[in-house]
Amino acid sequence: MVRRRLSGSGKVAALIYEFGELSKFLWWHSWDAQRIGGKYHAEFVDYATVAIGLYAAAAGISRDQILTMQDLAAAAGSHFDENADRDKDYPHLRKENVQNTDRGYELFRSGAIRATHSPTDD
Repeated sequence: MVRRRLSGSGKVAALIYEFGELSKFLWWHSWDAQRIGGKYHAEFVDYATVAIGLYAAAAGISRDQILTMQDLAAAAGSHFDENADRDKDYPHLRKENVQNTDRGYELFRSGAIRATHSPTDD
């Protein structure tokens, strides 16, 4: 396999693409597992952040990058219980959000969740 270095414009294009994909996790977007069918589902809060970690790990996004993005998004519009324990490094996130993102990374690293079929297998 030959790997090419991405030029400056290639890096920008990749970043724009990844931002577009990640935006699907935002409030009320297509991958927002907490808000399905026009209503909020508190029972999926933990699942949603595990899924973000799993996606980010598979996409090669570093833990710090995805947690920084989650922290920025939370600062812009999340409404957590004011008494919830916050993470010391990502102060707009609950500790559970960070732990769940880490679970997603671990599921990917361990192979517990992996692709079993790809479009090129056909």
